[in-house]
Amino acid sequence: MELTSVPYDNTAVRPSWAELPAVVRSEVERHVGGPVVQTKVATGGFTRGFAALVTTRDGIECFVKAASADATPIAATSYAAEARVLSALPAGVPAPQVLWSHEPDGWVVLGITPVHGHMPGLPWTTADLESAIDACERAAEALTPAPDGLALPRLADDMVRDDPTTTYFARAATGAADVGLLGTWASSHLGELQRLNLLASTAVDGDSACHGDLRADNLIVDSEGRSWICDWNWLSLAAPWTDLAGLLIPARADGLDADDAFRRSWLGRDVEPEALDAWLAAIAEFMLALADETPDFASPWLRAHRRYFGASALSWLEHRRS
Repeated sequence: MELTSVPYDNTAVRPSWAELPAVVRSEVERHVGGPVVQTKVATGGFTRGFAALVTTRDGIECFVKAASADATPIAATSYAAEARVLSALPAGVPAPQVLWSHEPDGWVVLGITPVHGHMPGLPWTTADLESAIDACERAAEALTPAPDGLALPRLADDMVRDDPTTTYFARAATGAADVGLLGTWASSHLGELQRLNLLASTAVDGDSACHGDLRADNLIVDSEGRSWICDWNWLSLAAPWTDLAGLLIPARADGLDADDAFRRSWLGRDVEPEALDAWLAAIAEFMLALADETPDFASPWLRAHRRYFGASALSWLEHRRS
């Protein structure tokens, strides 16, 4: 499958400030201390929730997220989860702070400290990757073990399949799934991919609180070169190296040496090669199984993201297994 990059800085479909209900705008202005005179809507991401840097007449800035529980329930649920998580993160995690949150008239609204900088990965450079890895390491150190106050699911439990024949790789092997999403190597190694995928739940099990969605559009590199991790919506308990592996998939697609970066990090240094391979297979299986779906709650770019990420994971796995 050909790798076709995704414009991660321009994937979002979001409402404007003027499209928000008056009760939501009033709630935001009450918290930020004055009328909002300028908004800069975030152009990255795949949910249809409002996300923007707002500025008051007095120059006060706040990053605001807002979503309707009726119209965009996935976004509303994830924003509510983010408010809870940000409130519980220890100080060592390189994440912005939640300033306030409220739920007026069926909306979830929260204010977050703004972080100015640029999105990495356009394409990935060595400097941006090193900064992102440093943030990943600092987060893992602070979140191992997971902090009290967060009732997190285990990633391993979510990955267990009662019927292994229903996985994407298994269905592809029997012709029940589109093999056009697979390259030549993957198509001829479906048995190996099935085996690795079934090993993944054991391979990734752990007691660290892991971000679970660490990619370019969830990172900001500030003017001092430090990376900040955003969008803490999908935390789970897992091995602390899983976020790093996911982060490296698109970096490798941009030509960087993912294997070297993984080994040089203390997170990946002692990880068994088969464990990393199993995780890559699981990521590819998850992405490609959903690649043809474009849910109403999501940006049309979600389909392309899943195809690109799944194909990139398989490309790295092919390199490692060849």
